[in-house]
Amino acid sequence: MNTQYRFGVLASLIFLFVACTQPAASRGLQIVDPWLRPEAIGMAEPPATHTMTMTASMTATQPVTGGMGMGMGGATGALYLVIRNPGNQPDRLLKASSAVAKALELHRVIEENNVMAMRAASAIDVPAHGEVVLKPGSFHIMLIGLTRSLQMGDTVTVTLTFEQAGALTVQAKVRER
Repeated sequence: MNTQYRFGVLASLIFLFVACTQPAASRGLQIVDPWLRPEAIGMAEPPATHTMTMTASMTATQPVTGGMGMGMGGATGALYLVIRNPGNQPDRLLKASSAVAKALELHRVIEENNVMAMRAASAIDVPAHGEVVLKPGSFHIMLIGLTRSLQMGDTVTVTLTFEQAGALTVQAKVRER
């Protein structure tokens, strides 16, 4: 083998290795317009006590006391964003985490017997050459048991974990829409 041929083969192998081990952002997965809405926005005075069924993983309807900003274990928020995948391989959002909530769950809104219901989702598919929109009334990420008050304009750090792309950290602004 001549030296030029060996160099070309070696360069090609290095290129393939680097291309396959680049961070998720380099592979093209894009997170667009992440924002977070606390539960009580728009409520002049949150009710003192109400009940709400959160997810299929919770065993019973739990009483929730207080409202946003109270630091109560029942305070929730919802994260919305767009995930774009210009790549050739589909991916899946598997989970999310943040220090501002005790738990984050992937959710979807469905209609059952003419009633809108929120259900936990095991993953959210992101098609190749496509996008998925997490928005009110559709897929979203619930922040359950907020650990601090969320004020308009705050920025919240959330880590999204994908099947192929791995972990991506995003900054979400707290806002109404």
